[in-house]
Amino acid sequence: MENILVTGFDNDMPGDGEVLVTKIADLGMLRPPSQGPLTSITYRSPEVYFNKPWTAATDMWSWGILVYILHSFTGTKVYTDASTQYLHLLQAHADFDNPGIFDSLEVEGSLDDKENAVRAAMAHEFNLHSVGYYTSDPVSRELLPPKDDTRTELDHWVIKLLDYGIPKKDIEAVHVALNPVPDLRPTAMDLLEFDYV
Repeated sequence: MENILVTGFDNDMPGDGEVLVTKIADLGMLRPPSQGPLTSITYRSPEVYFNKPWTAATDMWSWGILVYILHSFTGTKVYTDASTQYLHLLQAHADFDNPGIFDSLEVEGSLDDKENAVRAAMAHEFNLHSVGYYTSDPVSRELLPPKDDTRTELDHWVIKLLDYGIPKKDIEAVHVALNPVPDLRPTAMDLLEFDYV
């Protein structure tokens, strides 16, 4: 959760969280795409992993992953009101042993090994084998791992959020942000109009 910044708390005088200020830190790329990716592996979008062009939609994917992780940590609705938006993340019932969608992958080896493991998990989790955006391009298609035919609909991340009891509107917002086709993801303005952020 290196992308969540929290201030306004005092360890010597715990309170109810009303004075907490939380911000989402940089989810974007730290250098031009031509120089290669330099972001947290977990927040990278499929287009980064599968050698496709990057746009502002890459940041919307990162936002979707972040919100998914917050829901996974807390098992509760993330957005309530401005003063308690991320308080649930800081409460004792957060499950830090079961972090997020790709953080829990245990990979021995190099950074390349971890990137390849996340690429494979992403391909399976978002069924990229059936998305023309990735299968129609020979470079992207070559990066797809063999299809995992043992996965079922019950393995899907949406089912995990439903099992936590996350409200369907919240899941819908994350679902649209995690569309593997960048042109189909919402913009930040779309999310504001959707009344989600």
